[in-house]
Amino acid sequence: MPLSNILRVSRHITFVAFKLNQRVKATKSSSMRFAVCMKNPV
Repeated sequence: MPLSNILRVSRHITFVAFKLNQRVKATKSSSMRFAVCMKNPV
């Protein structure tokens, strides 16, 4: 696996983890909306 791919994946994981952390800090309504989005993928 090329190094560039590893860097891209690790960056993506970091981005997703950051987004999830933002979700946790968000309000309950935002969390509910996120749960609905997860149940009904676009």
